[in-house]
Amino acid sequence: MVTQVSNAQNTKVITSAIPPISSFLNQAFFSNIHVVLQNSQIYFNVRVYGSLERISPSPFTIELIKDASLGAFITMYAPYTLNSAELAKAFENFEEKKLDFRGVSPKDLNENGTYKLPAGIYRICFYAQDLNSSGGTPQFGCANFTICYTAGSAPQFTQPVNNLNINSPVPVLRPVSPVVFSWTPPQSTCGLRGVYNYDFEIREILDNQTITDAINNPYVFRKTSLPSTSFLLDTNLYRNVLQEGKRYAVRVRAVSINTNSPVEIDNNGYSRIEAFQYGGSIAPPEIVHPPEYYFIPFTERKSNFWDDVYTAYTNRKRSDTLVPIKEYIALILTQDGIAYNLDAIELFLALNPELGNVKAVKLSHIPEHPVFPPVTENDRKKFNKEYLMDLEPDPVEENKFKRYLDSLKAITNKQNIPSNSVKIMKDLVVHLDNFNTQVHTVNRVTVNLINNILSELLFQLRINDYNQLQSIFSTLQELTALTPNATSFIYPFPSKKRSSLSSYQSNTPVGYSSQISFLNYEMKLNETGSPEYFLPVIMPEVLPFDVIVWHHSRELPARPVLDAPDLTGVYRVFYTLKKLYNHKNPEINAKTTAQLASTAQVSLPPNSIFKFWTLNMLNHKLTEAVDSELRDVFLNSQKRWPNPKKATIVLKVN
Repeated sequence: MVTQVSNAQNTKVITSAIPPISSFLNQAFFSNIHVVLQNSQIYFNVRVYGSLERISPSPFTIELIKDASLGAFITMYAPYTLNSAELAKAFENFEEKKLDFRGVSPKDLNENGTYKLPAGIYRICFYAQDLNSSGGTPQFGCANFTICYTAGSAPQFTQPVNNLNINSPVPVLRPVSPVVFSWTPPQSTCGLRGVYNYDFEIREILDNQTITDAINNPYVFRKTSLPSTSFLLDTNLYRNVLQEGKRYAVRVRAVSINTNSPVEIDNNGYSRIEAFQYGGSIAPPEIVHPPEYYFIPFTERKSNFWDDVYTAYTNRKRSDTLVPIKEYIALILTQDGIAYNLDAIELFLALNPELGNVKAVKLSHIPEHPVFPPVTENDRKKFNKEYLMDLEPDPVEENKFKRYLDSLKAITNKQNIPSNSVKIMKDLVVHLDNFNTQVHTVNRVTVNLINNILSELLFQLRINDYNQLQSIFSTLQELTALTPNATSFIYPFPSKKRSSLSSYQSNTPVGYSSQISFLNYEMKLNETGSPEYFLPVIMPEVLPFDVIVWHHSRELPARPVLDAPDLTGVYRVFYTLKKLYNHKNPEINAKTTAQLASTAQVSLPPNSIFKFWTLNMLNHKLTEAVDSELRDVFLNSQKRWPNPKKATIVLKVN
C-alpha cells in the first residue's frame, strides 16, 4: 500500500488502498479503498472526482471528463471519510459517456456489462475542489495497488496415499474408517494471500467411462464451504457412500472467502481429478485411458513416418500393417485437419470407443470421423476479408514494437540485472534489433502477439522477476524468425534447439536459393529453383483455423455433441502462447465471434504452441486450457494436395 497526501491550502486528501483490490469497476471496487478529507475549517463544501491510471504494463488512464457538474458533491464536518457510494460517484459510477479513456478502449475492458481491469500496477487519485473558494487549485491524494490474477496451482490431493494399493490401473483404497482426504491450498505466485473455503465432491466412475467423463455423473457425496484443507469421511456415519469394489472420482475446489478478491485460481479453483477403487478385487474393471495417456510430444511423434506408410498403403505399394494406437490417433487427426491437443484426442476416442483399450490399429480400419457444424457463406466471406487484413503489416503495431524495444534497451542498460540473466537480455536485444529492420514487412497478427509478449516481459522486469526470461526469449525467437528476404516460414526442425532464424542465417552459397521442403522436414539448396527436384511449400506465416466447441451428451453412453442448442453462440474462445507466464489472461489476443455459433475462425502464426480455452457465457466458467500444436496438422495436411482439410481446433466444454 502506497499513500500520498496533498495538503496545500485548506484541504487534505488522504488516500489508501489495502490489498486485495477488486478488478471489477463497480461499487465493490472501492471496498478496500479509503479516502479521508481534512480541512482547517470545521464545516466545508467540496466536489470530489477521481482518476485511475495503469502504470505498467501498457499504461492507460480513466478519469472524469472536465465538467464541474460531475463528481461527488459533499457538505460535511471535518474530518470526513467517504463511503463506497461517494467514491463511486467520484467516477460517476463508471458511466462511459462521462469518462475520458486514454490509451485504452472501453470495449477492451468490458466484461459482461461491467469494466474489468487487466493485471498490472495502478495508481488511483481523488481530487477535492473546495467550493468555498472559487478558482482554487484542487487538492489530491493518491495510492498505488496491484491487480494480479495468478494464484498459482489449484489444490492437489496429498491423501489418501498410505493405504492405496497402486499395483492396479486405478489405485485400490483399503476400507477403513474414517477415510482421510487432504489437499494443498492454492499458492500465490504474485504475492497475494487469500483465505479459502473448499468444496469437496465424490462421484462414481461407471463402467467404460474415463475419469474425466465421471465428473458429469451425479454426486454420491458432497461437502461445501469446508474451512480447512482436509476432510474425514466417517464411513460408519455416512453408510453406503463408498461401496466396496466400486470406483470413484474425487475433486476439490478452492473458493475465496473474499468475494471481491481479484485473484483467479488455475482451472477455476478445481483440483486435478483423482480416482480410486474402494476395496474389492485388485484388478478393477477395465476402463478407457484418459486423453493424457495417448498424447505424444511433437518431438517424439513419428507423424512423418506413419504418413508415408499410410500413403504407400493407399497407393497399394505396401500391405496393411498395425500402427500403435497413440500414433494412429495422431495420424487420423492430421488427416482430418484437426490440431493435436487433449480435447481432440478425447473427441476421437468418444467417437470410437472400441479403440480405447487396444494397443495397435490396422491402417485399413475406418474410424468414425467428426461432422462439424457448417459456417454460412456470408460468415466465411467476412472472415476471409478479415484474414486478408491480418496478412498485412500494421503501422500501429510496428510503432508499438519499436517503443517496447526502446524500453527493453533502457532496462538492460540501467537496471541491476542478475548475472545469470545478463547474457539472455543482451542476446534478446540483439535478436530484436535484427527483427526491427524488417518489422514493417511482418503481418499485424504476428507483431501483435510479439507486442503482447514484450508487454508482459517488461512488466516482469519492472518487478524484478526473471524466472520466465529464457522461455519468453525462446517464444520471441520463434515468432520473429525471418528468412533473408523477410518472408516468414514454418520451420520444422524438431530435433534442433537453435532458433529457425539462426539456422537460416548459415553461410548459403551465392547464387543458390534456400528453400524448405515440408516433405522430409529438412532444408535443401537448389541451384535452379526448379520444382522438378523437390516440392517446396511456401505460404503466408499467418494461417486460418476454425475453432469448434463440443461436449458429451448428458445421457449414457456419453457421445460427443457438436450441434446442441447450448453450443450456439454461447462460447467465447481465447488463445495465447504457451510460454506466457499467465496463460489465462484474456486480454492477450482474445477473440470472440458470436455470429459463428460454436465455430469461431482465427488467424494465427503456426510456428508456436498455443493454449486454447473457452468461456461458457451461460455459467461464466472457464474450461481448462489445452496446448494445441498447429504446425503438425498444417505441415501434414499440405502433403495431401490438391484438397487439404480445413485446419481446425476442437475444444471440450462441460
